[in-house]
Amino acid sequence: MSLMDRLSCCTFPLQTMPISEALAAIATAGYRKVDVLGRAPHLVVAEPAQVHAAAAASQVQVANLGTYAGEGFASADAVVQEGAFKELCETLDLAKSMGARSIRVKAVSN
Repeated sequence: MSLMDRLSCCTFPLQTMPISEALAAIATAGYRKVDVLGRAPHLVVAEPAQVHAAAAASQVQVANLGTYAGEGFASADAVVQEGAFKELCETLDLAKSMGARSIRVKAVSN
């Protein structure tokens, strides 16, 4: 196993590019795994097809979704907490569908 099999590169520095171009650039740099920025234009949780297609076309594996799930867990409002839980479940399902082994959860302080 080479070092490049273990490393991943985040799309954050390429956030102004479409996801297909960002993943192609990362693959050209020699990375085989990517961490996808968890917001538009790179990831829209409700519309994952672009990420799936771009990863396949660039022959990279999504290792992590850099999402912002969990922000509402600190709310005193049960409806907001439920929404945050739903978002977290959707994000975990999306990560699983992409083969990602992790997601980022937004830290919130009171």
